[in-house]
Amino acid sequence: DWYFPHIPVMKKDVVRIGTREVAGVLMVFFCVAFLLSLFSYRSEDISLIQSPSNSPTLNFIGPAGAWTAFVLFMGLGMGAYLVPVFVGIWGVLAIFKREGRVWPKALWMLAVLLSVTGLIEMYPAWWQALTDRLNIGNAGGAIGYLLIRDLLVPLLGDVGTAILMIAILILGLILLTEIHPSVLFRSVAL
Repeated sequence: DWYFPHIPVMKKDVVRIGTREVAGVLMVFFCVAFLLSLFSYRSEDISLIQSPSNSPTLNFIGPAGAWTAFVLFMGLGMGAYLVPVFVGIWGVLAIFKREGRVWPKALWMLAVLLSVTGLIEMYPAWWQALTDRLNIGNAGGAIGYLLIRDLLVPLLGDVGTAILMIAILILGLILLTEIHPSVLFRSVAL
C-alpha cells in the first residue's frame, strides 16, 4: 500500500466456513435442547429429590435434559430461563457476525445473567409459586443466594445491592445491543 500509492488496493470478501460457524450451529442446537429441558422439567425426574424417580423420564430431552435443567435451576434459579436465550444469541452471532470477536458479548451476557439472577434473589416472593412448582430452594439459585445474601447485601445493603444489579443489567444490555442510550432516549421521546 505505502510502497505503491498510485495502485488501488482491492479488498477481498473472505467467505469462510470454519470452527466459528460450527460452534455457532452447536450453540443453537444447545439453545433448543436447554429450552426444551427447562420447560419440560419435573422435579420427580430427579432421583435426589424423589425416590424412585419417574421411569421413563418425563423431560423432553430425557434423563440428560432432566439433570441439565436441575443443575441450571439449582445454580441460577429462575435465571436459568435466560441460559437458552443467551446461548442462542451467542450461536447466531458466531454464525453471522463477520467482524470482531464474539466472546466480549458472551462476557456481557454472563454479567446480565448474574444481575438478573441477583435481582430475582432479592425479591423471592414474586417467584414463590414457580419455585414451589419446580421444587427448587431459592428463586435465584445457589449462585444468586451466594452473590446476594452472602456477599453483596452484607457489604452494600439491600438498596446498594439493588442499584448495583440494575446498573450492571443496564450496562450489559447497552453493550450487548450496541445501542447508545441517547439514541434510545430520543426514540422514546418521539
